[in-house]
Amino acid sequence: MPTLKNPASDLATELNGQALGGVTLTLQDNLFSRAHHPAPASLHVQLLNAGGVAPQPYLQGATPQAYFQTTVQLIVWGEPGEDAYDQAEALARAVVGFLQQRAVTGYVSVVANDMPAYFSDPETQRQAFTTNLSAKYVG
Repeated sequence: MPTLKNPASDLATELNGQALGGVTLTLQDNLFSRAHHPAPASLHVQLLNAGGVAPQPYLQGATPQAYFQTTVQLIVWGEPGEDAYDQAEALARAVVGFLQQRAVTGYVSVVANDMPAYFSDPETQRQAFTTNLSAKYVG
């Protein structure tokens, strides 16, 4: 039976302690691998498991396995106000650049599906950038 990984958690572990975009990322401070409430109003990174395509059979020797192609949504939340735009964008681009084709232990590959896209939350006036990452592994 295949062992399912938690790609959002694994990528957060890879990012933990890294200085990217002028910010040092720290788990449970400004780096989260799941939905969290209340969300901090400060600049932070959120990684969410977002599905993926169906596993494909993968045979290596006598043990049946599967090839998993998962999707992780990356969201970089800036502080409220328009002045936070540049800082959030810089962090989002730095995280994507760091993870793009990085050799993450236990994964065949990690690649960005696209570049970070901007959105804002009209209720909180927060600036944010989001993109999806593909994390592929055999399990």
